[in-house]
Amino acid sequence: MADSVRFAPDDLLLRDFRPRSQLRVPATPVARPSMPAIDAHNHLGPTPFSGRWADATASELGPILDASSITGIVDLDGGRGTGLAREIERWAPLGGRVAVFAGLDYPMWAERPDFGEEEARRLRAGVAAGARGLKAWKPLGLTARDGSGRIVAVDDPRLDPLWAAAGELGIPVTIHVADPIAFFEPLDAMNERYEELREHPDWHFWPTRPRDRPDLPGFPPFEEIIDGLEALLARHPRTTFVGAHVGCVAEDLGRVGAMLAAHPNWHIDIAARIAELGRQPFSARDFVVRWADRVLFGTDAAPDPAWWAIYARFLETRDESFAYEPPDPEGRDVLGEPPLSGSDARPGGSSGGPPPPRPDAPPGGPPPVGSQGRWAIHGLGLPAEVLRLVYAGNARRLLFRELPGEAGGHVTLHLVPAERWDAWRADPDPAAGYAPAAFEAEGFVHCSDGDDEMLAVANRFYAGEPGAFIVLDLDLALAGAPWRYDDPGRPYPHVYGHLRRDAVRGVRAVLRDADGRFTGYGERPRP
Repeated sequence: MADSVRFAPDDLLLRDFRPRSQLRVPATPVARPSMPAIDAHNHLGPTPFSGRWADATASELGPILDASSITGIVDLDGGRGTGLAREIERWAPLGGRVAVFAGLDYPMWAERPDFGEEEARRLRAGVAAGARGLKAWKPLGLTARDGSGRIVAVDDPRLDPLWAAAGELGIPVTIHVADPIAFFEPLDAMNERYEELREHPDWHFWPTRPRDRPDLPGFPPFEEIIDGLEALLARHPRTTFVGAHVGCVAEDLGRVGAMLAAHPNWHIDIAARIAELGRQPFSARDFVVRWADRVLFGTDAAPDPAWWAIYARFLETRDESFAYEPPDPEGRDVLGEPPLSGSDARPGGSSGGPPPPRPDAPPGGPPPVGSQGRWAIHGLGLPAEVLRLVYAGNARRLLFRELPGEAGGHVTLHLVPAERWDAWRADPDPAAGYAPAAFEAEGFVHCSDGDDEMLAVANRFYAGEPGAFIVLDLDLALAGAPWRYDDPGRPYPHVYGHLRRDAVRGVRAVLRDADGRFTGYGERPRP
């Protein structure tokens, strides 16, 4: 609406209310993530979420990723069968930078009583064809029905063969159940998502039925769905799950944290939920720092430098009160966009995007009225050691172990008594961690960048220790704990947590002379 239009006080409608903030606070220019990143939640396939990328080529995607420091990306739109094979083939020229996930056939559940076994069979075929994960979407627990017409609960035991197959295949399951809590509330003057639900009435899961009464009409209540999700995590501890959209409960970080504490197989991404995290910046920062090894970067916005810049500004800066979505390139408010299918839908990506706000931008800039609610967000200002894990390290460990480059970390060295390594390697628990005896007192694992540096440390501290030693080649991106250089300029990173066994890229014997000095390295098979 033109600026020249004026309203009488009683004539102004909510949809026309676009207040301009008069705050005069710093605005940090952020064009891209400050370090290599992996977008672990995105849409590139033939779905309503991917925009123009459904028909794009690898030669178009590669430069867009490179320009924004995105070293890898997850495509959740693989689907199944021949469609999955086509999607994998489409991105193959990028050499593993695109991880395509298989999907589920929800209508089939009403046609076959053995739908869980059939989904497991299809998943095995999909992984054999090159799928690197599974996407389970919110029809599970909300709208997908069995042959009797009853909604299939999130923890329905008939799906156990599917989740067990994912665990056996060693692939993660990105799971999105339920939706924002407000979507399960009446659409009235107290609903904070009122405008969004008016635009997209199909996202409104109301009225709900009473808890634990699937025989009655209505949608399952929000808490029942999340309780079912937690029951599923407990029943399949050997399957890795990634909870989309901050574990499906972005409004309740206490609940998400309790789930992370109780279930080591549970991880979360931040896709499409910086609007929620950014309005609770103190709690959100504490949460991400506490669970740095379980939080994955993702946008759910289709590849777009403007979106990656907004997420980077949120994660890296302490900027206050800024919009959680980039301006629409055509100058329209996001709330005026035509409806898309699904509550994750956002405007499709473009080959470019508007620049980030200038530090000298005057007050009264674009109003922070986004698609999810009438509020602004505040940056978390996360430390580098946390950013390395969130941006790339955790996704490297779960999905991109062979990704070229050093996204999330690099290879460093750690000295271990041979008998300690043998005991660790023999531990039947694949999640068993390792820390040296000094860890309890120091709080970190000491590493060395370089063979000569490692020998110098060994001779300084361990020349008088009897017995054989080995050196571990550790990929810090897979270490599963924050790391940093506490003594800037010196090649000795400190890892603040127990090491994961899958971070060990190689093992070498350390040679000693007759006086016990460490002189070089022998060869030993990679574990």
